[in-house]
Amino acid sequence: MNDRKQPVEVKVKASTSAAAVAGVIVWLLQEYVLHGAVPEPLQMLVTVVTPPVCAFVAGWLAKHTPRDG
Repeated sequence: MNDRKQPVEVKVKASTSAAAVAGVIVWLLQEYVLHGAVPEPLQMLVTVVTPPVCAFVAGWLAKHTPRDG
C-alpha cells in the first residue's frame, strides 16, 4: 500500500472553490441586484442548483493533475 500523502487534485480544488464562491454570488445577486423581484420558490431552486453547476463547470475546465504510473 502506498503510504505517501497524495496531493489534492487541481480539479477538486477548482470545484470546491467554485461551489463556495457560487453560494456567495447567488446571495449577492438576490440581495443587491434582484431586490426580491424573483419569487421565493425560484430563488430556492437557483440557490440549490447554482453551486453544483459551478462546481461541475470549474472541475471540467481545470487542468488534469498528472499521476505517476
